[in-house]
Amino acid sequence: VVLIVGSEPVSIEAIRTFQDAFAPFGLSPNAFKPSYGLAEATLFVSTIEPDAQARVVHLDRRRLADGWAVRVDDGHPRATAQVSCGHVARSQRCVIVDPETRSPLPDGRVGEIWLQGDNVGRGYWGRPEATRRTFHAQLRTTGHAPGGDPGTWLRTGDLGFRLDGELFVTGRIADIITVDARSHYPQHIEATVAEASAIIRRGYAAAFTVAGDTGESLVVVAERAANTARVDPTSAIEAIKSAVLSEHGVPVVDVRIVPAGSIPRTTSGKLARRACRTDYLAGVWG
Repeated sequence: VVLIVGSEPVSIEAIRTFQDAFAPFGLSPNAFKPSYGLAEATLFVSTIEPDAQARVVHLDRRRLADGWAVRVDDGHPRATAQVSCGHVARSQRCVIVDPETRSPLPDGRVGEIWLQGDNVGRGYWGRPEATRRTFHAQLRTTGHAPGGDPGTWLRTGDLGFRLDGELFVTGRIADIITVDARSHYPQHIEATVAEASAIIRRGYAAAFTVAGDTGESLVVVAERAANTARVDPTSAIEAIKSAVLSEHGVPVVDVRIVPAGSIPRTTSGKLARRACRTDYLAGVWG
């Protein structure tokens, strides 16, 4: 049995929870294969070795948001676990790029993942401008590009870094939260939200920003856990605001606790944060 785990970024907690549930029935810990792929690259880019187990490095959360993969002990107050997505397939080339300057970055630096390979699609049907922007990107320099290929690259829109020859995926450029000139990964804030109150359904909280009079402000929409429909959310809202401010240094201007199933998901089951933001601004939850 092989279980390909391709969510971005891969959650080691999800892997461990699944393993704990099914190990008594013979599921091998080697069955889990954290991987990375996207439709534009025919779904596959990288995975771990056949005999390997999921590997985690602990990084400083704040430095990671600033673009640096800095190792810390797992007990560090800002430690966040990053799961390796293994080695890039031999038929492909991958480079980590500064999305603003289009210059390659060295190992340990976070940037946009760019790809080349025969598995990369030709473009989007009937969308020439989007095709040019996404499939025909060019590097400013080939200094750190594998093989130094000067051709065009696929811009994935995903953030990641290389470490010890392996690829780590950290999130989506479009989902990054920036408040008071400081960047944050939404999944880190969402994890804090889930830990703050028992009435929050784990894995079903969305963090995003909305424009305000003084710049971007943080909003959280979270679904209720099972059997909490009649629980007053007031204390949970205050606990969430306090926890996010303490852990991330960001005030939350609004918390909406909504019924299970309310937050939009993508067709592959991931949080659709931008769609959630649209619903919030449209007043879907009052």
